[in-house]
Amino acid sequence: MCGLAGYVGKGDKGILEKMTRSLKYRGPNDEGFFIQDGIGLGHQRLSIIDLSDRGRQPISNEDGTIKVVFNGEIYNFQELRKELIYKGHKFKSQTDSEVIVHQYEENGVDCFKKFNGMFAIAVWDSHQKKLILARDRYGQKPLYWTLINHILIFASEIKSILLHPLVKKELNHLAVYQYFSFDYVPQPQTIFKNIYKLTNGSFLVFENNQVSLNEYYKIEISEEKIDFQSSVENLGKLLENSVRKRLIADVPIGVFLSGGIDSSTIAYFAKKYKQDIKTFSIGFDEPSFDESSYAQQMAKYLKTEHYHQKFNSKDLLNIITSSIEPL
Repeated sequence: MCGLAGYVGKGDKGILEKMTRSLKYRGPNDEGFFIQDGIGLGHQRLSIIDLSDRGRQPISNEDGTIKVVFNGEIYNFQELRKELIYKGHKFKSQTDSEVIVHQYEENGVDCFKKFNGMFAIAVWDSHQKKLILARDRYGQKPLYWTLINHILIFASEIKSILLHPLVKKELNHLAVYQYFSFDYVPQPQTIFKNIYKLTNGSFLVFENNQVSLNEYYKIEISEEKIDFQSSVENLGKLLENSVRKRLIADVPIGVFLSGGIDSSTIAYFAKKYKQDIKTFSIGFDEPSFDESSYAQQMAKYLKTEHYHQKFNSKDLLNIITSSIEPL
């Protein structure tokens, strides 16, 4: 989990640093900034792939004309990297973020269709003087934006946008109505007036002081008859492949075990491809809420390095308080 923030139009180093550092808990390992001619990009990094300084963001192409800040993971980055090297692109790091830079350089906004992953991306194209924001197919990684007096401001979290001096904290009455009706605020609305979620499977282009919103992916639902056994086999293959793709990292890998079927299945497939995975579980003093014994049984079966923590009601109150603080 990383954090990104920025603006196009009006801002300065102090504003950008303040916006970006409000997201430090999302990316405590490193920070980076790019400021030039009315464009500011900031990034807080949680290092997972290529832990060296070569992976610092904003990251650029060979001549520095394309800059990227990115939150998430591109699971097929190694395959895409090989294709790009074959086409003559030069890399300075082993990161998936640098693959984004060169994919954009090669394919423009069509690059987002090629990514298998979870992501929120900001691309500054200095050749065409435009900013592109993009979000993954299912909206797993957050990205918010607002446009004020032809100035675009964006960030991983709304609280970062609110730190820009041009942004007013005004309640969106429609969003309040939607929240009490549906128990959530449907995209692209947010609880604040004129601040929007970038919708999943879409990208935003800011060029010549104008915003255009574009869809690159849409879920297609079609009826398909399939027998039970084929469904079981297909689900197993898809799940195993999904877990395998998420095990690429230069840091230790862990699985949280709840004691249920879902996390146990994921841990099983993870252990199949990574022998040294760690597992974690929590338990509670109240027996009716505690399923940690099942988690510990699974950890024992898989022979993982297991860590368990039991909580009481006082512990939970402290955790809730510390969890609310970053919001």
